Amino acid sequence: MKNAALISMCVASALMANEAVAQCNAENWQEYYPNLVGCDLQGADLVSQDLSYANLSEAKLMGANLRYACLIESNLSYADLSGADVVGVNLVDGGLIGANLTNVNLSGANLVRAELDLVNLENANLTAADLRWATLHDATLTGADLAGANVAFASFIDVDLSTTCMADVINIWMSEYDSEPVLGECSQFGEYLYEDSDNDGYDDESYEEGASSVLVGDANGDGDLDVLDMVIFIEAILVGARI
Repeated sequence: MKNAALISMCVASALMANEAVAQCNAENWQEYYPNLVGCDLQGADLVSQDLSYANLSEAKLMGANLRYACLIESNLSYADLSGADVVGVNLVDGGLIGANLTNVNLSGANLVRAELDLVNLENANLTAADLRWATLHDATLTGADLAGANVAFASFIDVDLSTTCMADVINIWMSEYDSEPVLGECSQFGEYLYEDSDNDGYDDESYEEGASSVLVGDANGDGDLDVLDMVIFIEAILVGARI
């Protein structure tokens, strides 16, 4: 009898959880934060919202506006962000395993130490993004643009980089990859999907915003200025690399 009662309680809890997920949407998501699993946020206006530590796994974020949103240590595993605007978003230590990020604008995004394994970044704009220590194992980067991105210590294992634009990528020598990257002209990948009025190859708005938000001298992206940063800079000077 005790086991039966326990099972009934578990079933009731599961049903309540499923009902909560079904009710979570762009109008009431604050009531469910930080548990936003499966939340329907399609086309939601989340500009500059603080969603740090939120569980957004399997959330529907198609076409959502997440410009400059803070998603530090948030879980977006298997979430659908296709077509979303995530310019300048902060995803430090974020978990995006298996997420759908096709055609997203991630230019200037902070993806330091982000988990991007199995993620779909087809035709994504990652210009000037910070990908230091990010993992992108078995990710799809077909047609993606990483021009000017910082990829120090990033890992691109089991990733086909033959159709990925990596022109002027910073610290490619410090990253890990097993496919030959395209480091030169990337015009063969089509027109850029962002505004570049000064023709420097980067999204104007995100590049400026990203530059103003960087802690100058924080080479390892841990938020502190210490001796570890000096070690990285000294090593870069010795080999003539850029940080």
